[in-house]
Amino acid sequence: MVLSSAPQFIGLTYALISVPLIFYVYKKGLFRPAVQIVLLVLSTLLGFLIFAPLAPYQFQQVLFGEIRKLGMPVEAVLFFLFLFILLTVIGGRAYCSAVSPIGAIQELLSKVPTPKIAIPWKRPVLIIHTIVVLIFIWVALFVPDFPVKCFGMRYFFFLEYTSMNFYLFAGIMLLGLFIYRPFCRFICPYGLFLTLASYFSLMRLTRTDACISCKQCEKICPVGEAYADSNKSECFLCGRCTQVCPIKRAFVYQKRK
Repeated sequence: MVLSSAPQFIGLTYALISVPLIFYVYKKGLFRPAVQIVLLVLSTLLGFLIFAPLAPYQFQQVLFGEIRKLGMPVEAVLFFLFLFILLTVIGGRAYCSAVSPIGAIQELLSKVPTPKIAIPWKRPVLIIHTIVVLIFIWVALFVPDFPVKCFGMRYFFFLEYTSMNFYLFAGIMLLGLFIYRPFCRFICPYGLFLTLASYFSLMRLTRTDACISCKQCEKICPVGEAYADSNKSECFLCGRCTQVCPIKRAFVYQKRK
């Protein structure tokens, strides 16, 4: 299904437009479910149609030294990987939120009304994620022929049903029906860097003096980032907190204090 002839700059251009757009609509208080769904569906379609933008996949290719498969100079790939980290420092995890096809699929699956397993404890999640990424990096350095180096991403988006790698990644995605963003939070090597970048984000969702402490945002946040003292490192800008807040401008996207 993937159009292999489609140039990579299409996905990069989309990402470079969409990430600042998410920042803008949040800043203006315009981030609505309809806006989110449009972005999620469009990002998912781009994943299956042109296999882009998929920064996690390119990051893992660089780790394993598969430079020839990148489709562009390695310097350009490293530049864009760094750029998305920088954008996360500026405004939070908009790329993960609704621009990355992997994140978009998981966000869509999280909206399906199935029984959910809440994992809001940030420190254990970060520890598990760090251990997984360290193991992955060790494998990249010392086991170059590791068969699941990209967790089956390419097989999944290319719909190669005959490969077990397709079902490996599909299984991880389907976990998103029950656990919020399992790949982003526990596995993605690039995602760990974005988690750290989000910790320092200059713009973030913050409570204002209008907050009445009804705790509705805390109850609905799937990652435990709606608390007043949260550092927002795992905030995926999903919009649940702002949508459930009963007081106008009590939860806003603004410069950190």
